[in-house]
Amino acid sequence: MIGKAIGQDGAVRGCPADVMNKNLVAAGMPDWFAKDLVALHGFFRTGGGAEVTPTVQEITRKPARTLADFVRDFASAFKA
Repeated sequence: MIGKAIGQDGAVRGCPADVMNKNLVAAGMPDWFAKDLVALHGFFRTGGGAEVTPTVQEITRKPARTLADFVRDFASAFKA
């Protein structure tokens, strides 16, 4: 969605967990944080966090917006 909103390739490319961890560490991320980020990525990749709840509306008293709406509204921030 972000790629489409900013006019760039939005293809999702797989990256094995060990390669992702190695690249994050090579970029300067502490090993412990890279491992946690890889684990979090795996959680979301396998459907974790997909459940829709009313929490946003309960807390903010405003309906939650879709990811598509968020990306459209903040596309300029993703271009930077």
